[in-house]
Amino acid sequence: MRYKSTNIKFDGETPSEVMNKHTSEADNYEGSVWFSTTENDMYQEELSGSRRVIMNKIPGRDRPYFYKVDHEVLEFNMLLAFEETVSEENLKLVVDWLYQDEYKKLEFGNDNAGDSFQNRYFNVIFTNKPTVKYVYVGDRIQGFIKLHAQCNSSTGFEEEIINIEDGTATLDNTGGAMPLIYKIELAGTDTNIIIDDIDFGKEESGKKLTIQNDTKTIKSTSDRNVYSQWNPREFIEVKPGEVKEINISGVEKEEIINIEDGTATLDNTGGATPLIYKIELVGTGITELETNNIIIDGINFGEKPDGEKLIVQNNTETIKPGEVKEINISGIDLTNSDNTITLYSNIITVHRPVYL
Repeated sequence: MRYKSTNIKFDGETPSEVMNKHTSEADNYEGSVWFSTTENDMYQEELSGSRRVIMNKIPGRDRPYFYKVDHEVLEFNMLLAFEETVSEENLKLVVDWLYQDEYKKLEFGNDNAGDSFQNRYFNVIFTNKPTVKYVYVGDRIQGFIKLHAQCNSSTGFEEEIINIEDGTATLDNTGGAMPLIYKIELAGTDTNIIIDDIDFGKEESGKKLTIQNDTKTIKSTSDRNVYSQWNPREFIEVKPGEVKEINISGVEKEEIINIEDGTATLDNTGGATPLIYKIELVGTGITELETNNIIIDGINFGEKPDGEKLIVQNNTETIKPGEVKEINISGIDLTNSDNTITLYSNIITVHRPVYL
């Protein structure tokens, strides 16, 4: 199974973005930057971090005492290969960007259907010295960088964003092998935020309450001490095989906006939390003479019979605070008030461990 991708981000940026921030528009890097785990045609799989059994063997007893299984952190080698030539300065920029002194998110896209790393991420620090293999093409460089990544856990993760609708959300760990890791982000309304009868105090309108269960942390963007009102040991735990529904009050309600003239503007300029959205569109019918495919931002969702709904739930990316996104839609009856987009400002981001 091969690990290869051109859609890679580290600390929220791509290699091209890092290089182009420091060059003129005429010198912008437009080529792909390939990621792979080897420099030849043989691929090696790192499934997860090593496991070690902790036990104690004592004299006179054939069977040792078992204590636990210890999980080693995941480590893997990787390459960044440049499709086009780069300057020595840009190559140094990329190396400096990768070698940071704390764990950062390394994300992989899904541009190759055979990728094992697609749509997942690892929290990594790059260790060892980077090795650059290259040839000169004129005064520029063509080649690749060899790196070694060390993770802060024994697995990678897949990220899923869940919207909180009508004050409820479901945390589903049915197929999980370990307790669910999640982050709750809630937009305040000048009233007390209550989650399953636990009172987190009053959160100001325009401010955000964030709850992270794996690190047992809770933060408010307003100037208040949440810990004085709440016991951090009361974090909601969702064990493997469990499904829990949580009830939340005292937060902003979801907002429904209409689609006018085939466009809709999703504005999070003054928002305190990231937004996700759900698009609901009513089909205009299928005829022999006319094709009425529903198209959203260039993606063709095909035809829908008259009155039948297309529902597109965005749960892989967010509209960050301060951002504005415009969506273009065609193939629908623009006079139908049932064509709507629902914006959710209260979300739960679930991180599921992935054993490749």
